[in-house]
Parts: sequence; C-alpha cells; structure tokens
Amino acid sequence: MEKKGRILAVDFGTKRIGIAITDDNAEIAQPLTVLKREGNKKDIEKIANIVQQYNVSKVVVGIPYGNDNKITKMGEKARAFGELISSSLNLDTVFIDETMTSFIAHEALAQGGVRREKRKLLVDKVAASIILQDYLKRKD
Repeated sequence: MEKKGRILAVDFGTKRIGIAITDDNAEIAQPLTVLKREGNKKDIEKIANIVQQYNVSKVVVGIPYGNDNKITKMGEKARAFGELISSSLNLDTVFIDETMTSFIAHEALAQGGVRREKRKLLVDKVAASIILQDYLKRKD
C-alpha cells in the first residue's frame, strides 16, 4: 500500500502561527508546534522545513468568518498567507472555516486543567489540530 503524504494545518495569527500535522496515513490530527511570526519570508522558510521534515503533501489553512458569514480582515490575511504557502512550496492548499477554534482550544485546555500561562503557549497548535481534525472529518 502506497504511503500518503501528511497533511499540515495552519492557524494563522499576527504574532504566532499554530501548526498541526497528521500521522503518516493522514488520518489523525495532532498539535505540532507554534511558530513565532518573524515576517512572511522567514515564516515560509520555517514551514518549508516542517513540510520537508514530515513529507507534507497538503496544507489546510483556517479562515475565520464573522457573524455575517463573511471572511474577516484576519481571514483575508490568513488566505493571503495560505496562498503564499501554496505558491512558494508548490503544495495543494485547502481553506476551511476555523471560526471558534481558538475558543474551543482554550476551553479544552482549561477543562484539562492546563494553567492559564501554559494555555497561551499551547492554544495556537491545539486550534490548528482542531482545524485539521475538522478537515479530516469533512474529507471522509
């Protein structure tokens, strides 16, 4: 049986980028890391290293929508960043609604007993894993 490439998810923010990745079979999402934003060029280089290290074949980028079901300003920035990933790394890129994922991640971490200071460090990669799990569920 041929091995699929992994799928990477991006939770884009102005200060941090949450990254999640699937297992080798692209079936289970797991939080991977949080990248501190250093500008698009350096951010893309860091993502390129992850793509190469983990044999990534597809990227899922979360896009936040407002209450009016329109893409927010942050959503526009996330879409532009996702398009930059796609063109720079020549990867298939999918955009999905990520509204409320950061809130859900905060709640899950709080309910899991994670202290507030530690939650701030984890929330972005947990939100990315929620985005990725949502994508995997829809894909089936």
